[in-house]
Amino acid sequence: MIEFKSVSYKNFQSVGNSMMTINLDRSQNTLLGGNNGSGKSTVLESLSYCLFGKPLKKVKLSGLINTINRKNMLTECVFTKYGDEYKIVRGEKPKVFKIFKNDELLDQNAASKDYQFTLENVIGMDHKLFTQIVLLNRERYVPFMDMVAADRRKVVEDILDINVFGYMNKVVKSNVDALKAQISDTEYERGLKITKREGVEKLIEQAKANINEQINERQEECNNNNIKKDELNLLNFQLEKELSAFDGIAEQHQKLKDKKQKLNDFSHKFSIRISELKKERAFYDDNDECPTCTQVIDGVFKQGIITGVESKKAEIDDKSAVLLEQLDKVSKQIEDLSQSLNEKIIISNKINTNNNEIHFITRENGKLSTFIEDFKKRADACDHRPALDELNETIQAMDDDLNHLMNECEEYESMRSMLKDDGIKASIVDDYVGFINKRMNEYLNHMGFFINITLDGNFDEKINSVNKEGFTYDNLSTGEKTRVSIAILLVLLEVSAMKNSATTNILFLDEIMENLDSDGVSSLMDLIKEKMKYKNVFVITQRADEFRDFFRSEITFKKGGDGFASMVC
Repeated sequence: MIEFKSVSYKNFQSVGNSMMTINLDRSQNTLLGGNNGSGKSTVLESLSYCLFGKPLKKVKLSGLINTINRKNMLTECVFTKYGDEYKIVRGEKPKVFKIFKNDELLDQNAASKDYQFTLENVIGMDHKLFTQIVLLNRERYVPFMDMVAADRRKVVEDILDINVFGYMNKVVKSNVDALKAQISDTEYERGLKITKREGVEKLIEQAKANINEQINERQEECNNNNIKKDELNLLNFQLEKELSAFDGIAEQHQKLKDKKQKLNDFSHKFSIRISELKKERAFYDDNDECPTCTQVIDGVFKQGIITGVESKKAEIDDKSAVLLEQLDKVSKQIEDLSQSLNEKIIISNKINTNNNEIHFITRENGKLSTFIEDFKKRADACDHRPALDELNETIQAMDDDLNHLMNECEEYESMRSMLKDDGIKASIVDDYVGFINKRMNEYLNHMGFFINITLDGNFDEKINSVNKEGFTYDNLSTGEKTRVSIAILLVLLEVSAMKNSATTNILFLDEIMENLDSDGVSSLMDLIKEKMKYKNVFVITQRADEFRDFFRSEITFKKGGDGFASMVC
């Protein structure tokens, strides 16, 4: 986790030649107020520039320099990570970029791009992710639900620190290409050696003294191979009969899996319905009058509703019990069929092994037949034997090299398969999607927004709302969308804290809460205080008077008559 201590800046936008310092660990929550143009958002801009050399707004770097002094713009940021203290110094006119670790300057011989890469490795995130989970500026911040699914996935992958698999995949692909080129070269050289060996063998075969003996030996080998092949064919015939007993088992297994999935879907729907009935019962238990029209709810009417709810709940409970019994039965059937499928696979593997051996014997017999024909035409030439032995050793060494290269290539190909988007990354993401959904809806409920939003593995959303069919994210009001965005933000921050991949002690919300009413702001601040005790939250707002009571500390920015900004703590 990165713990930011302070950010300082001078000659930066409206700030003059005196260094302005903001202590970033001063309070769990701080309100930043002031008139437009007084310098509230300059804090975010200075952090963005100091750490990444980029402004938040779409302006050139020269546009960040104070227009009165026009030079000596300087920013400094101090933070700690794993017990080490870092100080980043960056400025313009003159150009400055330095990284200090425990008061020692890190090597600056590298290009500025590589130096920046070194800093981002320390921070653990790039500028885009930083502006999604640390500096949330209304002009630059894109709410999670407003992103396309691919960008949502990218944000989560960055937080889970699994984008490294993409870089690994590129490295593995490069290794695979190099291995394939090496295999091709080795096979070509091996082919030349085999051609040469065949020539030497022909000379030796021509010189063999006892052609008939050689022919008889090879003929006997062919006969033995044919006997072996007949035995294997007979064995395969018997195995095929055993295999026929498993006909249709795969289709039966799949049907049971489909049935189990449907049962699980029904179970989920029952759970949702039970939850809805509990909420309905809780409403009538907790309210004696209608919160909308303030009329007293008739006791008989209320009891009738409660009785109906309990009846429906009991009915669903009974159905759930039957459903769970069916689910257990189907699961046991699937387990039994899986064992049968394994037996089927074992038999099929035996057949394939036998077929491979039969194929090998057939090829060997073809070679032996060729040798027999050649022996009839050649005599033994012992003076060529050393050359043949040398060639055999060379070819054997090449075969060993090829086997090693091919095995290595297969391993890399397997790694590539695992490193693709639908491999390890998908598995890791799926492990967290359920947690994200659960926490997101808990936070929404805490903020008084009772709606169920579910993200799937591709980060497409589905919204369930009581008595509202076909409800979508676009149907939400601006304030409701803000609640959803903040709930997801809190979940992502919680995930990053769990992974310790992109965690800091600060969070800036620059006019992000403007669309919330006072109740929404109160609920959100309670949630932040409860769930983000390790965070120092800075909120920039035009509604400082309304928000003031929710914050422990406040910084007010003012612009003086000389055109320079100042702050009052």
